[in-house]
Amino acid sequence: MENTAGNGCPQPDRSNYEPLQQSVTRRQVFKFAAAGLAALGLSAQSEVALAASKRVKAARTSAIPVRGVKAYTLNGQYIIITQPRKGTFKAFSGSCTHEGVRMSSMSGTNVVCTAHGSTFNATTGQVTKGPASSALRTYQTSVKKGFVYVTV
Repeated sequence: MENTAGNGCPQPDRSNYEPLQQSVTRRQVFKFAAAGLAALGLSAQSEVALAASKRVKAARTSAIPVRGVKAYTLNGQYIIITQPRKGTFKAFSGSCTHEGVRMSSMSGTNVVCTAHGSTFNATTGQVTKGPASSALRTYQTSVKKGFVYVTV
């Protein structure tokens, strides 16, 4: 028997529905919009969309050791920056995807969560050992005049 709203219209049974998971962040939508507007030649509008994401000067390149990691708080976000090989800088969310524990150590080529032993590839952010099952969120990096910048 179907439920009916106060107006007598049948209502579907939603007991078997699963809630939707957010797969795209608001900031990512603005980045995509900015790129699309710029491609169409609407640069003023693309600048507005890009304002939602900000390029932040994070650290001197010399502060991040080769095959090492450093943690920073950028625009209120806990972010780790790795240098998996000389001159290559990668930025990720610094919170383990298993239980949100903050990470800031490396073992070999992996970032390590000391709480439960999860490890993540320092170049890609992909899980290399559980219990974490999803990759770290990545951030765009660039290097200019000896500084690492992260788009947050």
